[in-house]
Amino acid sequence: MADFDPGRYYYTAHHIARDFVATAAPLTFICLVACAVLPPVRHYALVLRSGIPESPNWLMLIIAVACYCLFALVGGAIANKAALLFRRVPALKRPLDFDTFYCKANVPIEAWRKRYLPQHLELWANETTMREETIDSLVSYFQIYNPIGFLHVYREYAFLFMYRQTAIYALVLCVCAGAIQAWIGCFVFLVVFVLAAIAVIASISESVHAEYKFIVSTGAWLDRERENVGNRQSQAAG
Repeated sequence: MADFDPGRYYYTAHHIARDFVATAAPLTFICLVACAVLPPVRHYALVLRSGIPESPNWLMLIIAVACYCLFALVGGAIANKAALLFRRVPALKRPLDFDTFYCKANVPIEAWRKRYLPQHLELWANETTMREETIDSLVSYFQIYNPIGFLHVYREYAFLFMYRQTAIYALVLCVCAGAIQAWIGCFVFLVVFVLAAIAVIASISESVHAEYKFIVSTGAWLDRERENVGNRQSQAAG
């Protein structure tokens, strides 16, 4: 069987790099759109640009980039949490709910739990919560054995997080544009919000399907590995 290497599960520089891309990209995109369609933002950007010397202080430039990255990480985390509030709206709960797919795969998910997490028998508030916790535990367990396969799942969820952030940023700027009566900007951000919201719904489906395939394929692979180890041990004993 594959070597047990829990170190692969911990947070690494690769995780930090992927998180940076997933948070900095939406913020950078929305800032560029704001500069293009909102006169006050464009004016402020030009003033800021004119204040940068031709031979910039590299230390100050590094500090500025670090601050931007930190702001992107914090802003992205807040935007993602804010996006989850839409799941509380009854009309939006079903298309934005991850459990819509998994409730149909309850039997195989439970089978994988019994096979690989037999001690995972805690009491939960309801069936949905138990299913979500079981899936998270299976993914965490299988990620240790198949970290490369997990990268595709992480990538799909990274796209989902980027779409969520873009939707929230666009909604906030749409309101701000309306407040200053920048109607073209308001319309542009409304379009961006709608497109990002559609992308979120589509990405949820792609993410859960990728996650489920990861569970099934990795579980089947570990089953074959266990069977091969058992056969070798039987042959050695014989």
